[in-house]
Amino acid sequence: MYKELTKNDFLRGLKLPSTYTLDGVLTYGGWHIKSDVEIARSLFEKFEELDERMYAGIINNKRVLFAISYGGSIASEFVHIGAILGAKITIHTGSFGALKKGMKHNDLLIPDSCFPGDGSSNWYMRDEGSISPSLEVNDWIERKLKGNGVNSYGGKLFTTSAMLGETWRDVMRWNKEGYSGVDLETATVFAVAKHFKIKSGAILHLSDNLIEKQTMFDLTDEQRMNRQEVKKLVMEIGLEAIVNFS
Repeated sequence: MYKELTKNDFLRGLKLPSTYTLDGVLTYGGWHIKSDVEIARSLFEKFEELDERMYAGIINNKRVLFAISYGGSIASEFVHIGAILGAKITIHTGSFGALKKGMKHNDLLIPDSCFPGDGSSNWYMRDEGSISPSLEVNDWIERKLKGNGVNSYGGKLFTTSAMLGETWRDVMRWNKEGYSGVDLETATVFAVAKHFKIKSGAILHLSDNLIEKQTMFDLTDEQRMNRQEVKKLVMEIGLEAIVNFS
């Protein structure tokens, strides 16, 4: 039923005018809603709240839906609504747990494919295996990151549905299967984008290196402070990609 809701249904539900359209969607996968929204707010020329967890901002005459999502289920709803309202591209930003030794805190991952272990993805792309972003978007992000003073990697990502459900056996298996990282949302974002035939991409920053038995509780105070800077960086590049491709 809900999958058949129309643009007019969402406009009415959000109390938006009939002429309202979006150019893109920027999601951030995180826990700290208030502070992460403030980072995003600083990047837009205009910024307004559409609903309790959903915002819209203007940048370079483009209107972009911005939302904090923790997990694939809610990420799917933001991308779905954005696509219905006219978005031509969605970029997911957020953090990931590294599955390769040597990757350091705040290194970046631009996933070139994601395995949908999240559950939500299959409601949009049933039984299709790994899901890829738009190649041209990935290439653009990789070029944009050169010279930014951060280490960035490509590679496969595993999207799961429950971070606290991960075991050491899972981490070792994912490493053996060649995954560079694990997160909670990216495969879902790619799946919804593919369903609606819009472009997609992702930029993720390393929060912990699981294969080295490092958890988020091992972060130093300095690393926690530096994390705010990298959050802003991935959102900035995500917005540039949206402006460029929409």
